[in-house]
Amino acid sequence: MPRWCVRPTEVRLMSVDDLIPKQWRDRVKVVDLASPSTSPQEGSAVLGLTDQTDDSSILEHAIGGLQHICQVNGVFFNQEVKAAAQILVSPQDYLNFPVTALLRPGFCSQEVEDEICVFSRSFSGSGEKDQVLADFVEWSQTISKSGSFVDEIKSVADELVMNAVYNAPFLDSQGVREDVSLESDEVKSGRGRQATLFAGVFEKQLVIGCRDDWGTLKVDRLLQRIKGTLDKGVAENMNMEGRGGAGIGSYMIYNAGVSYYAGVDIGKRTVVCCKVPLGMSNRKRSEEPKNLHFFEIGE
Repeated sequence: MPRWCVRPTEVRLMSVDDLIPKQWRDRVKVVDLASPSTSPQEGSAVLGLTDQTDDSSILEHAIGGLQHICQVNGVFFNQEVKAAAQILVSPQDYLNFPVTALLRPGFCSQEVEDEICVFSRSFSGSGEKDQVLADFVEWSQTISKSGSFVDEIKSVADELVMNAVYNAPFLDSQGVREDVSLESDEVKSGRGRQATLFAGVFEKQLVIGCRDDWGTLKVDRLLQRIKGTLDKGVAENMNMEGRGGAGIGSYMIYNAGVSYYAGVDIGKRTVVCCKVPLGMSNRKRSEEPKNLHFFEIGE
């Protein structure tokens, strides 16, 4: 077959092994999502490559069971492949060292995490949110002079914090939130476990994330909510009774970056992250295709 007849994903499949450290290659299966033989239900613990740009189609693959979807035409393709391989080989490395796992996969350690995780603030309840976000904005202004960019990543941080204090402590085993008010003392002071908002920068890549010690996030419900908001529109999905119920906040996080990551150690820990390119215009960033990475371990 002439080279020009080969799909972009097939070209990437030819060379993607070169991106994966040798010691991981026998544990990381790579598939072309355009291939008729690829079934997401059969290949959850694989790395799927795609050149599709339709967000709804990408989310369909994830909802179907595919844990890692990398865009062959994405701005950080090489890094996404390595990060997906890192998570497939050792999901605990992502849970313990999320910034390193996403920005310097293969080098996960506390020492490297401390070096490239340049912002970190812990909190327990919504009463601490304003100070945490003020600190985040102050730090953000050291990496960008764009007020619109700082406002956008502040919105991401805001949603991550609210998910950690308003959703995570109050979700039941089915992922349904208790009937609790934002103004309640329980939400303001927390239920005794801390969460951490963090950020890291490496080679024009910004990762913003949040870790909580509840491990109650249900990935399937999260994906369905994001897709529902995408398909029906934010206005129709607006939950007037409070944040989080309609998944609009999660959609905002998904929409703000080029990559969305969610890892859950059931009953123990959840880590959600968003990757945002630095030095890229808002228009260009909005046109970038999405990479998705999700997993649940434990129980």
